[in-house]
Amino acid sequence: MRISSLALAVGFAAFPVAASAQVLDLGGGGAFTQPISASNAGRTNGWFYDNLSADQSGAATECNVGFFALGTLDSCSNMTPGTGANQGGYVGGTGFGSCDGFQPAPFMFSGQYTYNLRLVGAIAGKTSEFGIFTKAEDGSYIFNAIPSFGAKQINSTYTVLAGSDWGFYIRNTFNPSTGGCSSPNYDCSDATGGYTGSPFQQFVLFRSSGGPGGFRYLVGAEDNALELLPNGSFRDSDYNDYIVEVTTTTTPEPMSMALMATGLVGLAGAGFIQRRRRQNPSA
Repeated sequence: MRISSLALAVGFAAFPVAASAQVLDLGGGGAFTQPISASNAGRTNGWFYDNLSADQSGAATECNVGFFALGTLDSCSNMTPGTGANQGGYVGGTGFGSCDGFQPAPFMFSGQYTYNLRLVGAIAGKTSEFGIFTKAEDGSYIFNAIPSFGAKQINSTYTVLAGSDWGFYIRNTFNPSTGGCSSPNYDCSDATGGYTGSPFQQFVLFRSSGGPGGFRYLVGAEDNALELLPNGSFRDSDYNDYIVEVTTTTTPEPMSMALMATGLVGLAGAGFIQRRRRQNPSA
């Protein structure tokens, strides 16, 4: 019985549940527990992205990424054409935050799956380099720019093939931030400082049900350093500069399937040994 239990543990450990394995919590206590909101309450009373936006136009104040997620964007300035048509679809969804519920948590995506990325929105006055990163064995960062995303070509797509775990990065030259990766000019989704300390987390991650992998993800990027006061009265922490939808396949890639098969072989072998012992107790 011990052998079959061990084999069962190996089998399940080798094949994680797809819904929970897509997003990697990097030790920041991240979880999808906070309902997505659309407000201007600010950090004191709301999520870290619930702030007034520097992109507001006139009386319009509904311009942060929460309004995009829930489909209630106002007439924001600097909005790239096509952005408004893609808003919404995340009503009832949740955001990935730290244990206190109001700090952004570091995250990456699992390399077990192939992912489909689509730039669904951009509300930004300037252009940045935007893309994904992986890490080499020595922990150094490998940056892969996505030129169409950086150029704000709405509805352009990019495929991340299964292989290495990966995350998002943003690099701007007009306002270097605090160095979430390995350079003062880069910020990555694995940055651990939240919004209260360096390296500041320049990304927000939302999730809703649906999509081929069971979930759809929405990633919003903030290009300004979070402590700047561009308008003299509020932080431009609206996370709406680049907005990317992420979906994945329903089935882990061949390596994971092979690990699953290994676990199942262990189960079969354990069952055979157990049956044989019952038939021949002296064996």
